[in-house]
Amino acid sequence: MMFATADVLYLCPVDVDGFMTWSADPDFARWPQQHRLADGALRPAMLPVHDSGLIRPRHTAVAIIEHVLQVLGGAPWNVKDPQSPRASRLFSVVMPGHRIERHADEQEPAWVCRVHVPILTNTRATFHVGGDRLHLGPVGHAFAVNARAEHEIVNEGATPRLHLMFDVVGG
Repeated sequence: MMFATADVLYLCPVDVDGFMTWSADPDFARWPQQHRLADGALRPAMLPVHDSGLIRPRHTAVAIIEHVLQVLGGAPWNVKDPQSPRASRLFSVVMPGHRIERHADEQEPAWVCRVHVPILTNTRATFHVGGDRLHLGPVGHAFAVNARAEHEIVNEGATPRLHLMFDVVGG
Protein backbone atom coordinates (compact mmCIF):
# COMPACT_ATOMS: atom_id res chain seq x y z
CA MET A 1 0.00 0.00 0.00
CA MET A 2 2.97 2.32 0.36
CA PHE A 3 2.99 4.17 -2.94
CA ALA A 4 3.89 7.51 -4.34
CA THR A 5 3.31 9.02 -7.73
CA ALA A 6 3.92 12.55 -8.92
CA ASP A 7 0.42 13.46 -7.72
CA VAL A 8 -0.44 11.07 -4.85
CA LEU A 9 1.58 10.24 -1.75
CA TYR A 10 0.69 7.77 1.01
CA LEU A 11 1.01 9.59 4.36
CA CYS A 12 0.05 7.46 7.36
CA PRO A 13 -2.56 5.37 9.13
CA VAL A 14 -5.20 7.37 11.03
CA ASP A 15 -7.85 6.48 13.62
CA VAL A 16 -11.28 6.56 11.93
CA ASP A 17 -13.17 4.71 14.69
CA GLY A 18 -15.25 7.83 15.43
CA PHE A 19 -16.74 7.58 11.93
CA MET A 20 -17.55 3.87 11.95
CA THR A 21 -21.00 3.92 13.59
CA TRP A 22 -22.04 7.03 11.67
CA SER A 23 -20.79 5.71 8.33
CA ALA A 24 -22.21 2.20 8.69
CA ASP A 25 -25.53 3.29 7.16
CA PRO A 26 -25.45 6.97 6.16
CA ASP A 27 -28.56 8.44 4.57
CA PHE A 28 -26.88 10.07 1.57
CA ALA A 29 -30.28 11.10 0.18
CA ARG A 30 -30.53 13.67 2.99
CA TRP A 31 -27.22 15.37 2.17
CA PRO A 32 -27.88 18.94 1.02
CA GLN A 33 -26.12 18.62 -2.38
CA GLN A 34 -27.72 15.33 -3.29
CA HIS A 35 -30.32 14.96 -5.99
CA ARG A 36 -31.50 12.12 -8.18
CA LEU A 37 -30.05 11.59 -11.63
CA ALA A 38 -32.17 10.54 -14.61
CA ASP A 39 -31.51 6.87 -13.79
CA GLY A 40 -32.80 7.40 -10.23
CA ALA A 41 -29.37 7.05 -8.62
CA LEU A 42 -27.85 9.66 -6.33
CA ARG A 43 -25.16 11.87 -7.83
CA PRO A 44 -21.79 12.35 -6.12
CA ALA A 45 -21.90 14.97 -3.38
CA MET A 46 -19.87 16.72 -0.75
CA LEU A 47 -20.89 17.68 2.76
CA PRO A 48 -18.91 20.07 4.97
CA VAL A 49 -17.90 18.25 8.16
CA HIS A 50 -19.52 20.97 10.28
CA ASP A 51 -22.84 20.33 8.47
CA SER A 52 -22.84 16.62 9.24
CA GLY A 53 -25.04 17.33 12.26
CA LEU A 54 -23.05 14.93 14.37
CA ILE A 55 -20.53 15.88 17.04
CA ARG A 56 -18.47 12.66 16.99
CA PRO A 57 -17.55 12.87 13.28
CA ARG A 58 -16.49 16.50 13.79
CA HIS A 59 -14.23 15.57 16.72
CA THR A 60 -12.83 12.61 14.81
CA ALA A 61 -12.12 14.84 11.79
CA VAL A 62 -10.25 17.36 13.98
CA ALA A 63 -8.15 14.57 15.55
CA ILE A 64 -7.29 13.15 12.11
CA ILE A 65 -6.34 16.58 10.77
CA GLU A 66 -4.09 17.28 13.78
CA HIS A 67 -2.39 13.88 13.37
CA VAL A 68 -1.79 14.33 9.63
CA LEU A 69 -0.38 17.84 10.16
CA GLN A 70 2.09 16.35 12.69
CA VAL A 71 3.10 13.68 10.16
CA LEU A 72 3.68 16.47 7.63
CA GLY A 73 6.02 18.10 10.14
CA GLY A 74 3.70 20.42 12.09
CA ALA A 75 4.23 24.14 11.56
CA PRO A 76 4.24 25.82 9.08
CA TRP A 77 1.36 23.67 7.78
CA ASN A 78 -2.23 24.47 8.56
CA VAL A 79 -5.70 23.66 7.27
CA LYS A 80 -7.58 26.06 5.04
CA ASP A 81 -9.83 28.37 7.06
CA PRO A 82 -12.97 26.36 7.93
CA GLN A 83 -14.99 29.61 8.03
CA SER A 84 -14.30 30.31 4.35
CA PRO A 85 -17.27 30.10 1.95
CA ARG A 86 -15.74 26.96 0.42
CA ALA A 87 -15.51 24.61 3.36
CA SER A 88 -12.13 22.97 3.62
CA ARG A 89 -13.18 19.90 5.60
CA LEU A 90 -15.54 17.82 3.54
CA PHE A 91 -17.04 14.39 3.31
CA SER A 92 -17.11 13.36 -0.36
CA VAL A 93 -19.26 10.48 -1.54
CA VAL A 94 -19.32 8.81 -4.95
CA MET A 95 -22.15 6.33 -5.25
CA PRO A 96 -21.74 2.92 -6.95
CA GLY A 97 -21.57 3.22 -10.73
CA HIS A 98 -20.90 6.96 -10.65
CA ARG A 99 -17.94 9.26 -11.13
CA ILE A 100 -16.65 12.75 -10.59
CA GLU A 101 -15.62 13.83 -14.08
CA ARG A 102 -12.04 14.78 -14.97
CA HIS A 103 -11.19 18.24 -13.64
CA ALA A 104 -8.41 20.24 -11.99
CA ASP A 105 -9.09 22.29 -8.87
CA GLU A 106 -8.00 25.91 -8.64
CA GLN A 107 -6.22 26.62 -5.37
CA GLU A 108 -4.83 29.64 -3.58
CA PRO A 109 -1.04 30.26 -3.83
CA ALA A 110 -0.39 28.96 -0.27
CA TRP A 111 -2.12 25.64 -1.01
CA VAL A 112 0.07 22.55 -0.48
CA CYS A 113 -2.12 19.47 -0.99
CA ARG A 114 -5.53 17.90 -0.42
CA VAL A 115 -5.60 15.02 2.05
CA HIS A 116 -8.01 12.12 1.44
CA VAL A 117 -8.92 9.70 4.23
CA PRO A 118 -11.14 6.80 3.08
CA ILE A 119 -14.04 6.14 5.49
CA LEU A 120 -15.97 3.74 3.21
CA THR A 121 -14.39 2.31 0.07
CA ASN A 122 -14.14 -0.68 -2.21
CA THR A 123 -11.31 -1.84 -4.44
CA ARG A 124 -13.20 -0.69 -7.56
CA ALA A 125 -13.36 2.92 -6.36
CA THR A 126 -10.39 4.55 -8.07
CA PHE A 127 -8.64 7.90 -8.36
CA HIS A 128 -7.29 8.64 -11.85
CA VAL A 129 -4.46 11.17 -12.15
CA GLY A 130 -1.43 11.59 -14.42
CA GLY A 131 -2.03 8.31 -16.23
CA ASP A 132 -2.30 6.38 -12.94
CA ARG A 133 -5.41 4.57 -11.71
CA LEU A 134 -5.12 4.24 -7.93
CA HIS A 135 -7.29 2.81 -5.18
CA LEU A 136 -6.94 5.12 -2.18
CA GLY A 137 -7.34 2.59 0.57
CA PRO A 138 -7.77 0.80 2.80
CA VAL A 139 -10.04 2.65 5.22
CA GLY A 140 -8.11 4.51 7.90
CA HIS A 141 -5.13 5.69 5.87
CA ALA A 142 -4.30 9.22 4.69
CA PHE A 143 -3.13 10.23 1.21
CA ALA A 144 -1.83 13.60 -0.01
CA VAL A 145 -3.23 14.43 -3.43
CA ASN A 146 -2.30 17.12 -5.92
CA ALA A 147 -5.81 18.36 -6.75
CA ARG A 148 -4.34 20.96 -9.13
CA ALA A 149 -3.52 18.09 -11.51
CA GLU A 150 -6.33 16.84 -13.73
CA HIS A 151 -8.05 13.98 -11.95
CA GLU A 152 -11.29 12.04 -11.79
CA ILE A 153 -12.90 9.62 -9.37
CA VAL A 154 -14.66 6.48 -10.61
CA ASN A 155 -16.66 4.06 -8.46
CA GLU A 156 -17.30 0.81 -10.33
CA GLY A 157 -17.93 -1.04 -7.07
CA ALA A 158 -21.17 -2.07 -5.37
CA THR A 159 -20.79 0.21 -2.32
CA PRO A 160 -20.38 3.98 -1.85
CA ARG A 161 -16.93 5.56 -1.66
CA LEU A 162 -16.84 8.07 1.22
CA HIS A 163 -13.73 10.13 2.01
CA LEU A 164 -12.91 12.81 4.53
CA MET A 165 -10.99 15.50 2.60
CA PHE A 166 -9.18 18.62 3.76
CA ASP A 167 -6.82 21.11 2.19
CA VAL A 168 -3.39 21.84 3.67
CA VAL A 169 -1.92 25.31 3.23
CA GLY A 170 1.48 26.81 4.08
CA GLY A 171 1.86 28.92 7.22
